[in-house]
Amino acid sequence: MIFVFTAMLWVKETNIVLGMVALAMLVCLNLKRWMRLLPFVMIVLITGIRVWAESHAGGYGTAPLTWDLFHRNIVWYNKWLFLRETSLPCTLLLIVPLLSGVAWLVIQTWKTRLIGKRWLWHWVLWLQTHPILTFCWLVFLSMLSFYAIVLISWELVPRYFYPLVYLLALWIGLILLIVDGFLSRWRMAVTGLVMVASVYFIGANYYNFVYQFANQYYTRVEEQDVLRTSDRLLRDGRTVTLTIDAEFEDKINNYFNDFLPYYKQTAYRIKIGPVMTQNDGCYYVSRTKMTLPEGHYSYHNFDYRGVSKILWRLDRISSWFQFGRPAFQWEDAGAPYIGRHGEEMSVWYLYDCRDKWK
Repeated sequence: MIFVFTAMLWVKETNIVLGMVALAMLVCLNLKRWMRLLPFVMIVLITGIRVWAESHAGGYGTAPLTWDLFHRNIVWYNKWLFLRETSLPCTLLLIVPLLSGVAWLVIQTWKTRLIGKRWLWHWVLWLQTHPILTFCWLVFLSMLSFYAIVLISWELVPRYFYPLVYLLALWIGLILLIVDGFLSRWRMAVTGLVMVASVYFIGANYYNFVYQFANQYYTRVEEQDVLRTSDRLLRDGRTVTLTIDAEFEDKINNYFNDFLPYYKQTAYRIKIGPVMTQNDGCYYVSRTKMTLPEGHYSYHNFDYRGVSKILWRLDRISSWFQFGRPAFQWEDAGAPYIGRHGEEMSVWYLYDCRDKWK
């Protein structure tokens, strides 16, 4: 569990809330052996300090807590989390198990006569003697706590709630296992119904799933291409200029001017300058597509047209499951839009500006 938690923190620091819920449960289950949890406590503590320091350094990752912020995030994140733009059946396949599982958990907990106990020791003893309900509460509270983090998010970005998707899938799986334990006569019929629902869910979302892979793959290929090409030009003594407009350009600056000199002892540096002018006499890296005069060009080594053809075919399949409308897709921040019919889109451009424009 410590390894998984550490890996999730490497992805995003907000996953600390999942570790805090798990740590509280583990402390209750290991009161007499709490020293074993010391590594877990240290990781949570260090991450908490990092989050506090980053949020107080220029206000990064924070936003004023207002009702408008809560309302905006509830509407937007619920739309994406429950696939409301895909189809109504997909939304129901997520919401019905979620709500029915919460109702079952509350009822089963009520039957154990835990509600109304005032002493903490009763709660600890209950956790130790009801492992299935304890694990269900762990998943549910983790899901609830991360949803609270999403509600105060400063940006509307799909990847911020990806851990919530994992927890929701785990919750639905638990509910299906619990339902299967109560079935006897209708087990085959319910199993067949679940298989049909799964086929529909996969078919309706398969285009979007493959699109995300193609989108991120295309981004990675282009980023590697611009780094390799810029590195080759710098090694050949060419001048490469970069204008820092956002964190994307700043990472290239850190790669060439901080990372490579420190770890590879390189002597060349990428130049930081203003937006490209007509007679810079250098190569220019940019995320903005420009119309260049004849004789100037940009480097493109990735053929996106094959990806677009594959996506177009999958679009038709998922469109059929979504009752004939164009298959739903989302674009995450920092990744390009790949057109359904082969539109040219790019993340980075490397322009040749050595000669004076005419």
